[in-house]
Amino acid sequence: MVYYTYHMYRVAQQRLTSLLKSAGAPIILILGERQVGKTTLAQSIIPKDKLVTFNFDLFSDAQQFTHQTRHELDLFARQYQGKIILIDEVQKRPEATA
Repeated sequence: MVYYTYHMYRVAQQRLTSLLKSAGAPIILILGERQVGKTTLAQSIIPKDKLVTFNFDLFSDAQQFTHQTRHELDLFARQYQGKIILIDEVQKRPEATA
């Protein structure tokens, strides 16, 4: 069982690394059950100086994504140009992805 879990992690790690290097992947979703290491996986691959993290468990973080116009979201994205934005617990605010 341990080998199987490690193998799955390595496969996911390689796939995520490949996606991050490609220019055609502006949004990458990492889906899975709770507490299986999705955030840890992303944080282990993305250099800390390139990573900006938002956690939708925090109301202040979620507010930055909800009820904004496309123009406001464009301005928001420009603030983090050259960075990778990690949104943790995004499933808790489905309106943020609508």
